[in-house]
Amino acid sequence: FGFDKEEGLKYILISEKGCADPSTEYSLELTDGLLPLDTHTFDKDALIIENEQIHKVTLYTKEKKAYLSLHFHAPVVGLWSPPAKNAPFVCIEPWHSLPSAENDPQEWNERAAAVCLAPGKRWSTTLSTTVER
Repeated sequence: FGFDKEEGLKYILISEKGCADPSTEYSLELTDGLLPLDTHTFDKDALIIENEQIHKVTLYTKEKKAYLSLHFHAPVVGLWSPPAKNAPFVCIEPWHSLPSAENDPQEWNERAAAVCLAPGKRWSTTLSTTVER
């Protein structure tokens, strides 16, 4: 992965109960804005990057040639692949709400980072994908 940020990022994980666990934040160290992927990158599940730290994620070949970029305006992005499965894919998911936390209220309008609209109101966001040849 490559990011639109050169230095390290902060991320949270999904807990054993399948909920977002904001109580513990981890550091994601980057080298020149890159995070090498291997079969163990997602051993602890999705990397959830909050607080609008990034707005662009790029996938690179082993030769460091960009081949897919996703540019988005979302407060959170989830990066994941099935843990310990050596799956042939990764997911880049811009989110406008976090997965439930154990102590989250059940009402959507009270959840962290949730986008909720009053009746008759409008909201829009952008997402663009670039595929290099």
